[in-house]
Amino acid sequence: MHGEQESSKAPRITCTALHVAFLGMPAWIYFGGGTEVITGWVGSEPKVSGNLARRIMLFSFSVVLFLRICLTLFYLLKRRFGWEEFWGVIFALFV
Repeated sequence: MHGEQESSKAPRITCTALHVAFLGMPAWIYFGGGTEVITGWVGSEPKVSGNLARRIMLFSFSVVLFLRICLTLFYLLKRRFGWEEFWGVIFALFV
């Protein structure tokens, strides 16, 4: 793993695509009415959606993390990024 020069494009591209999907979830919750849908699933009343500036700030942190991961995966990480490492990174991003 360390010291191996390899592009390993498939895990990198898959990780990026899943991260985009993970960005879609908070975007839907914060801005697309997801809060009402989720509270409807659990049978409670929709809560106040909160401060728009706070939701934008929270989502912008997610975008910054996405850009940082993309920079690391495609530019800074010169070693092999295999499927065994992929699962740990995806789990951390999902959490």
